[in-house]
Amino acid sequence: MPNRATAPKDETVQAALEQARQGFVAACLEAGRNLDDAQVAARQLLAHTRTNGWNYGNVVYETHSALGRIALRKGDRATARQELRAAGRTPGSPQLNSFGPQFTLARELLEQGQLADRDAVVAFLDDVMQFWANLDKAPAYRRDGVLKQRQKIETWKDDIRAGKIPSPTDPMDKNRWR
Repeated sequence: MPNRATAPKDETVQAALEQARQGFVAACLEAGRNLDDAQVAARQLLAHTRTNGWNYGNVVYETHSALGRIALRKGDRATARQELRAAGRTPGSPQLNSFGPQFTLARELLEQGQLADRDAVVAFLDDVMQFWANLDKAPAYRRDGVLKQRQKIETWKDDIRAGKIPSPTDPMDKNRWR
């Protein structure tokens, strides 16, 4: 793959390449095959995505989540936890800030019930709160919604500390934890 200096200059081509890499990584994960190739493509995606683009936060979140899921499939729980935290440290994006992220990697870690995994997921939710439920960054018209998100996250953290996997009743949140 080209390095940043030789990456395509055309924004349309760059965006298409980002989408292709994301699709390839997702397809490999779902099929459970070509995980080494998916890992390489994910790292390339992180290396070649423009940091000043509106989609950058999405790429950071989704790519680190995918790398964590790959690590889990390879039996490397420590790396999966590190990637979960890296995903949570995304700068956010219009989509993540408004609608929130998927928690697939978090759920997969919690399914094993290990204390280190639970601690990592709780810390990850603290990270997520910084972009999805941050009162300091929320415009006035969104403050009530942000307060509700913060309450949800705190409830999820309590469930996780108690050894449970969150099972929200809200359909959007159920989908988020699938």
